[in-house]
Amino acid sequence: MEIKPKPTPQWERASHYIASGKCPLDLRWLLFNRKPDMLRHGCAIQVGRSVLVDHQRLMLFLEELSQRNEGLVPQR
Repeated sequence: MEIKPKPTPQWERASHYIASGKCPLDLRWLLFNRKPDMLRHGCAIQVGRSVLVDHQRLMLFLEELSQRNEGLVPQR
């Protein structure tokens, strides 16, 4: 497995990121279903009640899920 360096983050509030239209899917839904994984991966951070998202890291996270043939909804 190839290790890719994480890009320099450009954090953006989740609400602003959603409004920008950059996310290829519903970020609220993704946060509801995958928030712990996103925090562990480093594509999202929580500051108080706010969630910040980095676009490039989020795309790497989604790519990693795809490579593992793992769906967006975690198996419980």
